[in-house]
Amino acid sequence: MSRPPPRPSTPPGSGPVGFFTGLTYPFRGIAFLARNRSAWRYAIVPGLVNFTMLLAALVGSFFLIDDLAAWLRPEFLEGAAATAAPAADGFFQGVLQRAQGLVAGAGRGLGTALLYALSFVLAAGGAIVGALLVAAGLAGPFQERLSEVIEQLATGLATNPERMTARTLARDGARAVAGVTQRALLFGVLYIPLFALSIVPVVGVVGAAGTILYTSFFGALNFMDPTLERRKLPLRAKLRWARGRLAPWLGYGVGLMGLLLIPFVGLVLTPAFVTGGTLLYLDARGPEPAT
Repeated sequence: MSRPPPRPSTPPGSGPVGFFTGLTYPFRGIAFLARNRSAWRYAIVPGLVNFTMLLAALVGSFFLIDDLAAWLRPEFLEGAAATAAPAADGFFQGVLQRAQGLVAGAGRGLGTALLYALSFVLAAGGAIVGALLVAAGLAGPFQERLSEVIEQLATGLATNPERMTARTLARDGARAVAGVTQRALLFGVLYIPLFALSIVPVVGVVGAAGTILYTSFFGALNFMDPTLERRKLPLRAKLRWARGRLAPWLGYGVGLMGLLLIPFVGLVLTPAFVTGGTLLYLDARGPEPAT
């Protein structure tokens, strides 16, 4: 079977263009993996590990939604929908009051639905990143091998992969656990205060937006890490690389986190997200980053 031609590489850009281009990389990963069946066998182990961890995270998140919604609930959503009784001094005024009551009730209903949607995003976002960190510790070497195969298919260049043995798995697994521990500590440093800020009246909007962006940044880091880790980059160098390409990085993170929040859709796409992260690296890398 002939090798497919190398994939053309185009820089994703910066600013709003880079952000919206970054949004496309989860879908580019899906399309690329679908076209290259030879990479599928490398996706089985990381796919199963991520599926298990993410399913547990999403199920657990549902038990937090009611409590979180109660903390976030603004005053105008308190109480049941108002029901206005017709006034005694006129039929039309009674109709108007009833209509006002229905509009107010519909507004509260829409507000409650949006509140629960926000509560799910906040609860599931942190749980998903935590699950991805655990999965990275368990399946890190397999995700790196998948990234290596994707890079070889995309560039047409041999990457000289090291043969996977019990010794290399143990070595790479220990390195993956150490990297995950570092990322988990860094994630908690800002996630906890941002999440706490989300339940404070008025400024909670800022906290919620910050929480969503922060979890998106770390979601991208989890799926970019297999490619960056193969370059033996320490965490500081990975963050420096991300900062230099922040717009497409955040776009990629927002896109994949949005897919991960769709029940049973994102669960099966994690190998494609590793693929998308590899493609983003190849397009945005420029000169190899220094360690």
